[in-house]
Amino acid sequence: IVHAYIDIIENKEKILLVASSPHPDIKAIRAAIEKKENYEFRLYIPGITEYKEDKYDLYVLHQLPDYAGTAKNIIDKINKDGSSVLFVVGNQTNLNQFNNINKVVNIVSLQGQKDLVTPFYNNSFDRFITESDEQSVINNYPPLTVPYGEYNLKESADVLMYQKIGSTISSRPLILASADRKQAVITGEGLWQWRQHEYLETQDNKVFDKFIGNLVQYLSAKEDKRKFRVYPISNEFLITDQVFFETEIYNDLFEKLYGQKIDLKISDEEGKVTSYSFANGENNSRFEIKGLKQGVYKYSATTELGGKSEKSEGSFTIKELMLEALNTTADYELLRQLSAKNNGRFVTASNLNQLAETIIASQPKTILHTNEELVELVSLPWLFFLLLTLASVEWFMRKYRGSY
Repeated sequence: IVHAYIDIIENKEKILLVASSPHPDIKAIRAAIEKKENYEFRLYIPGITEYKEDKYDLYVLHQLPDYAGTAKNIIDKINKDGSSVLFVVGNQTNLNQFNNINKVVNIVSLQGQKDLVTPFYNNSFDRFITESDEQSVINNYPPLTVPYGEYNLKESADVLMYQKIGSTISSRPLILASADRKQAVITGEGLWQWRQHEYLETQDNKVFDKFIGNLVQYLSAKEDKRKFRVYPISNEFLITDQVFFETEIYNDLFEKLYGQKIDLKISDEEGKVTSYSFANGENNSRFEIKGLKQGVYKYSATTELGGKSEKSEGSFTIKELMLEALNTTADYELLRQLSAKNNGRFVTASNLNQLAETIIASQPKTILHTNEELVELVSLPWLFFLLLTLASVEWFMRKYRGSY
């Protein structure tokens, strides 16, 4: 049976990056965003690219606002509409104006001095998941250039990464976001070095691209006003993955509630329904589902909230793990070991003509295999009755001819 999965994208999130001038950071951010198929990336550099008026889900302001007042009309529009925005602070950033329009951090630079700092991931940040091995890759990234001075967090600010100076982890934020998912700030420039360094070390950019993609998704996601939310932590799982459901329950003031009984039903492609019941806890809002096979599943969760029944539903997919697709490169060392162990010979494609010569020279001998087995007659009833029949026929013939 061959399973095919098709992702249907109803509409794309529109991301506009506005910059005062060209910068290698822009290419790194753009490459990470464009890897996600459900994002449409646009770039506006005044005097270089054209600005297209549209409704954008997220603005990325690179070194803006600046001292020249670049793209002031767009910045004013962002402040008026309360649009989601990602600030990237750099040498051209006007920190006084930046402090006035962002709601996560206040930076007071000492006489315009700069500092070189490396990232240290805050593993208590739980707005989106970054695995421990990915955090290790991030912690080894090269330094960014940041303003040297005082950093004061504003209300509802969550720190993703701290500034690390040498071997000292400071309390100054390097990357942080607002709790309402409207703003985030990268306090330094040089992101392109992160992406380049990771490729030099691992021949891939997956950690950088995933992190930037998660940050963009966190900021551009549509605000959800539902008081009851149950959803899988991913839309797709491998058959070897653990399937977790996240639970969020709020009161009328959108304060989180705990200890609510939740009934969850999961149905497979054949319509078979499996029911579960659990309660969400303050320190454990996730529920694990085990034993699911490959296929597309639908789920429906219900709970009682304020005397009313609330419902949350959706779907997710479990895919088969294709082991042969994990590594498509031939393991020559393993092939050499197999040939040596079986008295064979390892031949590469460039020396394929030697294969025929080797086979002819070896002159393999014909091998005959024999097998002996002792079987008691009592275990062969057909042979016993055959012998009995032959003896009976002989006795009858002798009797008939009078020779017995």
